[in-house]
Amino acid sequence: MYSKIESGTMGHEVGSKQVSEERKQCVLDVFYMGVKQKDIFEYYKMPQSTVANIIRRGKSSSTIQRGRNQKLSNRSIRNMLSYAWRKRFTSVNMITAKFNEFSPTKVCVNTVRSILHTHCIKN
Repeated sequence: MYSKIESGTMGHEVGSKQVSEERKQCVLDVFYMGVKQKDIFEYYKMPQSTVANIIRRGKSSSTIQRGRNQKLSNRSIRNMLSYAWRKRFTSVNMITAKFNEFSPTKVCVNTVRSILHTHCIKN
């Protein structure tokens, strides 16, 4: 139903508790197709915690990128945060204008506001 890999042996010799990379990739592929974790661990006859760990580690790895790329580099963000902290009583509009003067990447006020909010600098 989900994969050509036989269920029941977890991808290794009988009695082994390790999960092969091929089996892990199959679990991730099936999960990203929309199959529930419960159905995955029942089909592959794996412990529920193993399936949950495979999915959690698969989400955090850089193999699958979700969302768009970051517009600003980490260095640009640090510079913005440093300036905003030094001028913490300045409006977000003024911080954005000053940042756009010196930065090669131009950003809008909402981007600056979001970054400052994420880093707990301004509301």
